[in-house]
Amino acid sequence: MQIKVLGSGASVGTPVIGCTCQVCNSTDLYDKRLRQSIYILKDNTSVIVDCGPDIRQQCLSNGIQKIDALFLTHAHQDHVGGIDDLRAFVYTSCKPLDVYLDVETLGMLKERFGYVFSYKVKNRLGQRTDIIKTHILEPGVKYNVAENLEFEVFEQDHGFAEGMGRLKSLGFLFPNEGFAYSTDVKRMDDAVFKKLHDARLKVWFLETLGKAVGGYEAHISLTETISWIDRVKPDKGFLIHISHELLHAELLKTLPKHIRPAHDGMLVEL
Repeated sequence: MQIKVLGSGASVGTPVIGCTCQVCNSTDLYDKRLRQSIYILKDNTSVIVDCGPDIRQQCLSNGIQKIDALFLTHAHQDHVGGIDDLRAFVYTSCKPLDVYLDVETLGMLKERFGYVFSYKVKNRLGQRTDIIKTHILEPGVKYNVAENLEFEVFEQDHGFAEGMGRLKSLGFLFPNEGFAYSTDVKRMDDAVFKKLHDARLKVWFLETLGKAVGGYEAHISLTETISWIDRVKPDKGFLIHISHELLHAELLKTLPKHIRPAHDGMLVEL
């Protein structure tokens, strides 16, 4: 399995519009962060996890010409805002894009992107094709994409946001490869921590919004991320969904050797 980081940034990316902080003014390319997304390739099966507003640029920059499925962690704009751009894959493949998500995310997509469920793309053969085909995910159930990519999901508490209420997201576990992916999370049940620990992960991608001492209402901070990695004990932990509060070079100097900040374009092989 290969995992390509398409974007390592938080909801507004880095640099942030109008911000003049040290990170936003940094000339280090590793401090230039598009919205969070990864590309997974196993044999000839390819998957994108989350498609924010930068997804077109991310696919073009990384030479992605086809995908077999889209996985969605939740329905926030920085994770689904680019879903319209994925029509291009429908045009070339001549079949709907398989989208794996939970019931709540599906409901929100129907409210905000209703046409995606009714409009048909005219494909390269001149035929009309549905844009997406949805697959509802439930924690603890094992799923397969193209038979060779097995995964399951686990529920994450995304905390509380004013005006939005209590939030949740999905984490993804690939047990055969020892790989897990967790973004936009504030709390997890002890049972989930145990599942991840018992999976003997080689790699865990885990969000780190920033270094706020008091923490955040809907995300974990750097100190929390480190403690979670120490609890699950993966061989390597990679920080994702990084805000402009964190300088890449500073993270390299201060983090334990088994924890590294991810960056746009980073490739991890398992």
